[in-house]
Amino acid sequence: MNATNVYNFMNRINELFGIKYPIIQGGMIWCSGWELASAVSNSGGLGLIGSGSMYPDVLREHIIKCKKATHMPFGVNLPLLYANSEEHIKVIIEEEVKIVFTSAGNPKQYTSKLQDHGIVVVHVVANKKFAIKCVEAGVDAIVAEGFEAGGHNGREETTTFTLIPMVKEQLSIPLIAALFFSSIDNARPLAAIVFILAALTDWLDGWVFGCVIGCVTGLVSGRLTGWVRGWLTGWVAGWVIGWVVVCAWL
Repeated sequence: MNATNVYNFMNRINELFGIKYPIIQGGMIWCSGWELASAVSNSGGLGLIGSGSMYPDVLREHIIKCKKATHMPFGVNLPLLYANSEEHIKVIIEEEVKIVFTSAGNPKQYTSKLQDHGIVVVHVVANKKFAIKCVEAGVDAIVAEGFEAGGHNGREETTTFTLIPMVKEQLSIPLIAALFFSSIDNARPLAAIVFILAALTDWLDGWVFGCVIGCVTGLVSGRLTGWVRGWLTGWVAGWVIGWVVVCAWL
């Protein structure tokens, strides 16, 4: 995968959902209502209403309020294991929701029906086997959710950092990583997040970073030759580092 493809990979999420940033809020039951979803969407990400804890009439109310609170794209997270899934889908179609994340069930069951109404369908998986089934079902994208993320995430107890590359090998459609860290007060999860994001961004980011560091180093030295030398060193180092990170991960 070359640098251009890495850049396009990041943009595929933005283009699929029509959002500014490739950041998606989880559709968590009990706490992902219209307030949270609209706030995330208004900030440039994709907000999701968690329908798992809602009766159909409550879901309709949240969708209507979310429409009033934001003109940006938002979606509904729909666990398929509940008895009222059909009623939820009816509400989603009637209220013209454009994005649905399904989980905890067979993606073949409703994917075509939702897509026939112009709805983008994303399914959450916890292993490679289900990812392949999602592709066969024709979903538009997949969320890889590791065991530590909570929710209905399989029996294998595969963690997110292990699951993502396993699933990515099987896909040509966009892949979304479900990241959740219970020990966010610790610096290590943050470092891991930064590493993943760095691996999935264009090598140009590393190049620019190297140039900036080189320029600052040169300016601190107080000499024109130091500035030029620092800029050139940063230019080369940033280029190399960007490529190494991308190739190592992808």
